[in-house]
Amino acid sequence: MAADDPDFYAQIEFIADKPVVSMDKEEPIVMIAAGAYKDITGKDPVYNGVPGAIDGVF
Repeated sequence: MAADDPDFYAQIEFIADKPVVSMDKEEPIVMIAAGAYKDITGKDPVYNGVPGAIDGVF
């Protein structure tokens, strides 16, 4: 996006490295992230999760 717009700027801050509780592999965001991961690393993504989480974890 920055190549098309010199004023574009974005960053991400991970406040916790916790996988989501549940999300289908066919969700668009999952498919996009998996594709990007494979493009960058050349490896297939590993799908995992946790049985539950609460706000207290963060």
